[in-house]
Amino acid sequence: MSNDTPARPVNFTLLPSLAFLLFGIALALAFVVASDKMGKSIGQFKNTRPEITVKGVATLDVRSGQGSLNATLSWRGENFNEGRAAMLAQRAAVQKLLKEAGFAESEIVFTASENTRLEAAVFTEFCS
Repeated sequence: MSNDTPARPVNFTLLPSLAFLLFGIALALAFVVASDKMGKSIGQFKNTRPEITVKGVATLDVRSGQGSLNATLSWRGENFNEGRAAMLAQRAAVQKLLKEAGFAESEIVFTASENTRLEAAVFTEFCS
């Protein structure tokens, strides 16, 4: 018996669909790998804080070799000489406390940081 019907031709529309399926699988796999690497790098970034965490019992007393303390001395008033005297008295009190805390004279530094003078604004264009 012979078959008079011709053989079915190969359907080439399957190949592009297969290519897109493989591309989708590769893209999904790349996304999973990239998100894993990104998550690990964020985890490492969080763990590299400049802090010391001690778990358990400390066996040594550790002291810092460096520190900083900022204080603000201020005054308000009409007379500059009285304000200056009040600020110098505050400065002497702070210096005394720092010396009692163990700071040497050479480690205490006073600097002027800011001078703010507020005055009323005058707008001549609105004056009649």
